[in-house]
Amino acid sequence: MRAMRLSLVAIRVVYKTAQIDRTLALVAAGVGLSFIPARLGTPAVKLVQVADMDFFRTYGLLWSRTREDDLKEFITFAESHCWTL
Repeated sequence: MRAMRLSLVAIRVVYKTAQIDRTLALVAAGVGLSFIPARLGTPAVKLVQVADMDFFRTYGLLWSRTREDDLKEFITFAESHCWTL
């Protein structure tokens, strides 16, 4: 049986953005790499599946105070669905 060798990779972050389109443009230009959901990939970049990493993404909602009823309707809708991928 062959022993498995584990090594750590030091990552130097030089730019951070929450904008997926900007991220994809930078990666496509050869500037670096990024962790993104696979469904957001584009033909201009190569996707490599990564498993066993505990990544998560937080989403927020913005709404007008004059549309509180619409917000309540959306929350009811969102809570009634299973959102697992």
